[in-house]
Amino acid sequence: MTDITAGAAPELDPAPAPAPETAAPETAPAGRKPHPWTDASPQPWRRYFARAVDTFVFGMLGIVLVGGFGGLFAPVLTEQFLGLFDLDIVGRLIAGPVSVLLAAPFVAVSMALSGGSLGKWLFGVRVVRADGKRLSLIQSIKREARVAVFGMGLGAPLICLYTMWQGKEALEDKRVAPWDADDGYRVTHRPMGIWQGTLMVVGGLIWAGERLLGVIDRFSSMAG
Repeated sequence: MTDITAGAAPELDPAPAPAPETAAPETAPAGRKPHPWTDASPQPWRRYFARAVDTFVFGMLGIVLVGGFGGLFAPVLTEQFLGLFDLDIVGRLIAGPVSVLLAAPFVAVSMALSGGSLGKWLFGVRVVRADGKRLSLIQSIKREARVAVFGMGLGAPLICLYTMWQGKEALEDKRVAPWDADDGYRVTHRPMGIWQGTLMVVGGLIWAGERLLGVIDRFSSMAG
């Protein structure tokens, strides 16, 4: 009897069976909701619209600040600079680069403080380091400089279309944008749902409003 019992013991041992079930709680710890930024798939269009909203909103904020402080300390130069936007061809050529350059510092500071920005929050985009922590201010500034040059072509007409297309192709092919690959930055997205869809509608309205303002301004200049 002793030999039979000893030989049967390994067959009755239930330890290996529950092993698959013990790994399940790691993805959803008890009492804690799953992290909202879980979608790491390449989504260039969400990133494009997020960037467009940031460039428009923060670019306008930059223009307001330049006009306000410039009017106090260098009114003549400020008036001459702002007057360039009223010129038909010159205004169109400088509008993009000026918006990109003025928006970049605001986006960098916002990313260092929160890991995102207004546009990124609306379209559910978040940028973090490889360890999951937020970028430092220096890292955010360097990243924004790379995006401005290699991703947006400094907003220059036609050139920006080429650089944005190249960035889209690289993102879809390698699953990481060139300006994130070297430093190992990770871009994650808020999963789609009612809340995220609502935010994207708001962001889309901001983007459409900016496009509409550009069309109205163009027609008004032609009529004048």
